[in-house]
Amino acid sequence: MTSIKKSLKPSSIIAYVVQELRSPSTKNKLLILVEGPDDKKLYGFLFPQKVTRVIPVGTCQYFKKILLNCNLTYASRFIIIKDADFDNLGNPPFVFSNLFRTDTHDLETMLISEESLKHLCSEYQYEKGASLLHNVLNDIRQLSFMKWYNIINHLMINFKTICIANIYDGSTPIDVNVCVNCLYGKGANSDKKKLTSTEINHFMTTHGSADPMQISNGHDICECFMVKFNQQNAGVKAKIIESSLRMFYSLKDFEKTNLYTSIVKWSRKNGFTLFK
Repeated sequence: MTSIKKSLKPSSIIAYVVQELRSPSTKNKLLILVEGPDDKKLYGFLFPQKVTRVIPVGTCQYFKKILLNCNLTYASRFIIIKDADFDNLGNPPFVFSNLFRTDTHDLETMLISEESLKHLCSEYQYEKGASLLHNVLNDIRQLSFMKWYNIINHLMINFKTICIANIYDGSTPIDVNVCVNCLYGKGANSDKKKLTSTEINHFMTTHGSADPMQISNGHDICECFMVKFNQQNAGVKAKIIESSLRMFYSLKDFEKTNLYTSIVKWSRKNGFTLFK
């Protein structure tokens, strides 16, 4: 199974999770629920298959409902690993003992390290690797703050109308006004509040000390990497870059994270020995 269909109702997803928890094949295993197939690829590699089963739910939208329903009977049988998104920057919307969040914004940002960047730059023959991440984080800074502002104020603006490859030239920071044009062009987000550069710039001024790896979306970063790499090595795709980052990532890297430490502590308390 790749992932549970997003079209399923919450009740159907919960029923599926309960079915898996009751299955004889998972009797002595810890179920690990994750967001999507890419998460399953990484966590399925990191966690030993003999004592775990990783299930991609398809979306984090129903995590809270799964926890509220399944924890009544199975709180010691499963955990959920969620992309932190902006949760690490303030009070998270919900907290459970068997819910764990990535140390940084999401899975992709967690995979980025000095060593993985060296591998990437070598693979794609990119000669300016030393400043690559710093420059990209700066170039998407305004877009990242827009997304955070959207979440904090519950505006529910759809940012999928923005295609980084269409608005980023590999060196010029992405501008708020360009993003606004993409967000509301051709009638998109017509029923949502219209953002302005004034309010975003003010928000950046008051929240400017936030860790870039907490506010920056990993997919956005990889899209920028793609644009930069394609200046020297045409044909590079963002999904391939993300795949490369997963392949460069090791259990030793994972052991350095708070996510690993928290899960190991919880698992021992609940009778699971995941790692020796």
